[in-house]
Amino acid sequence: MSVFVFLTKDSESYLETNIQTLKQLSKIVDGPVGVVYVENDSKDNTKSILQKQFHNTAEFGNRVRGIHLTLDGKSSIELCKLKSNCKSRVRRLAHLRQIALENALDFKFAKHIIIIDMDFVHIDIDVFKNEVWPKRHDADAVCGMSVRSDDITCPYDVGAIRPMNAIFPILTQSEPVRVKSAFSGFCIYSADSLRQKSAKYDLECNEIEHISLNKCLDNILVIPQFRVVYHANNSNTLYLIPLRFNLAPNRGMILYSIVLLLVILIICVVGIIS
Repeated sequence: MSVFVFLTKDSESYLETNIQTLKQLSKIVDGPVGVVYVENDSKDNTKSILQKQFHNTAEFGNRVRGIHLTLDGKSSIELCKLKSNCKSRVRRLAHLRQIALENALDFKFAKHIIIIDMDFVHIDIDVFKNEVWPKRHDADAVCGMSVRSDDITCPYDVGAIRPMNAIFPILTQSEPVRVKSAFSGFCIYSADSLRQKSAKYDLECNEIEHISLNKCLDNILVIPQFRVVYHANNSNTLYLIPLRFNLAPNRGMILYSIVLLLVILIICVVGIIS
């Protein structure tokens, strides 16, 4: 059994369309499929879309858990006034993701937990089928690589990747890249690995929440061909820089971040030229 897991808030503009992609993905994975979502105080039609698409449907039956919360009426992004990431934001996300993860692992027969950011623009179903899903037994987690909708050679959200110098091979080679941490909007976790290693999100984390979960795991792969496309968002540029740099800058981290940004800029420029 595989369980899709996501967070959502005020997402009516894309949710129904992207749920159809999720349903396509669900036809590829083995056995029955479950869904766990955590919705926080949406003011649009998000709740009704979730009810219509997931509950009492032939695809998912009674294997759907929807958690509806009201947390001060703010989205995670609104918790940060000056930065795209801050303590308040990552800790809010860690709290929500941990609720979702615990509910997903409550499915006794769950073998795979597929965590996905649902605001994607495009997911290549064939690449998932041929390159990603077959490798699910090779690691504790198998992740994609998020890219920008205005230029799919440019990374979008790579803040969870560790070590950060793994970004270059991920963007330039075709073979899977072994890392200590990743997410980029789509990751398949082994439920057995999560249970055996008591993996969880750190609710007091000071850096991007996925890193704390991945620290519990030993074997994480990124599949470079599996590029999950997201709308270009300038605020996500800061995700290229470790959160600890935003919180406590130091000369070494500033230099490291500048070099990393230059490397990514070169890759993007080469992609445009070619």
